[in-house]
Amino acid sequence: MKIYFYISGHGFGHISRSGNIIKHLLNAEFIEEIHLISTRIPFLNFTHPKLKMRNLKLDVGVSQKNSLSIDLQTTKEELQDFEKKQSPTPKRRIRILQKK
Repeated sequence: MKIYFYISGHGFGHISRSGNIIKHLLNAEFIEEIHLISTRIPFLNFTHPKLKMRNLKLDVGVSQKNSLSIDLQTTKEELQDFEKKQSPTPKRRIRILQKK
């Protein structure tokens, strides 16, 4: 079985919690490959022969002025820029997954 694991680039909790799940899955015999797609890959502290990693931005998350304040204007601008450059359609996602 192949798994494609998308992890948001917003915040550090997503990659740390998902990293633990990925570690356990990699030890399962039925797992052929796990494709990890995220901009937070450098925060993982492990590698594995079954783990294929791709640094790719899939969302903008939320821009913050600090750890407690959301910057709505910057978030809006980043989202508009992201939508111009990226197509969030399923066809685009399929093309991304087919590239290796």
